[in-house]
Amino acid sequence: MLDVSDDAVRGQWIDATLLPYLAAYCTGSDDTLSAGLISFEEADFNPDETPGGFGGTWSDMGSTYDVTAANLSDLAQVAVHFPVGKYRFIRPFIETAVSGGTVTVVLVGTASS
Repeated sequence: MLDVSDDAVRGQWIDATLLPYLAAYCTGSDDTLSAGLISFEEADFNPDETPGGFGGTWSDMGSTYDVTAANLSDLAQVAVHFPVGKYRFIRPFIETAVSGGTVTVVLVGTASS
């Protein structure tokens, strides 16, 4: 879970390898959000060798999955659904600082529908 307003903040990664049904739920605070961009990043690494996660530069998953914070005003929620089995490890990233409140991003995955 990621619950912040500052920019350049990265959330905890999730191993999506065996999770064909994966989504991110982005929820805004009970405020009017006027700026901010939530993105998602991906990487491949062995968590047994690097339990803290990949320390290098993660790959941006592209604007298809970006969420504009202004769309999350007044407790609004946006769900981002990722393609089945396409990614290894993903994490949320506050690419541009959120203005006017905060956002919470929760990554959820399941092996069955």
